[in-house]
Amino acid sequence: MSYAKDASVMEFEMLRRLGGKWAVLAAMSMAIARKGVNLPPDVAEKLKMARVKIGSGCFSPCEASCTLAEAESRIFSQRFHLG
Repeated sequence: MSYAKDASVMEFEMLRRLGGKWAVLAAMSMAIARKGVNLPPDVAEKLKMARVKIGSGCFSPCEASCTLAEAESRIFSQRFHLG
């Protein structure tokens, strides 16, 4: 297998995992909203942007991961305020 093919396979696997992480974070944000807690509007925007970055192939996995990390940070900081 060539280096280019190895890198492509690795990038695909990273994006697949990021897609799973996105799904978990989206479900968490919906569960928090169902409890009547308003998340900051930037959480929804960051989740949308992460989904675009993961699905489009126009961004590196690193860029998508960074956007997800920002959303995750905001979700978890709000979640711990639920008590």
